[in-house]
Amino acid sequence: MGNHTEFIKPEPLSETRRQELEDIIKKMKKAVSNSYQEAIATHCHPFIEFNGLTGEYVKMCEDALKKGIDFTEANVHTGQHIDMAHHQVRYVFTKLECIYGPQLFAFAVEEAKRQLIEREVGDHG
Repeated sequence: MGNHTEFIKPEPLSETRRQELEDIIKKMKKAVSNSYQEAIATHCHPFIEFNGLTGEYVKMCEDALKKGIDFTEANVHTGQHIDMAHHQVRYVFTKLECIYGPQLFAFAVEEAKRQLIEREVGDHG
């Protein structure tokens, strides 16, 4: 059936782990705030946009924690993920396009087409 990533349902969080994750979020927010001041000083707009990405990631981590997901373990390697609302996906795309330009998404579309074709051939071949 192709090589789809299967998402793993996370184990329930202990109260201790939940508190640790809340502390991590506080540190992440502080890091984002500090890095924003440093980024502004560069006067490089695309570089400043990275701060928007990290800030949005922190918001997604907060949302994940509310759902009982350990966001520190959510990545493609573990099979766990953080849900993204459509507006968050659009925001991330907008920031990445500002940073890297439209060729990033042109490549992504071509890559997605290639993978779909490979899946079709694999599923029917």
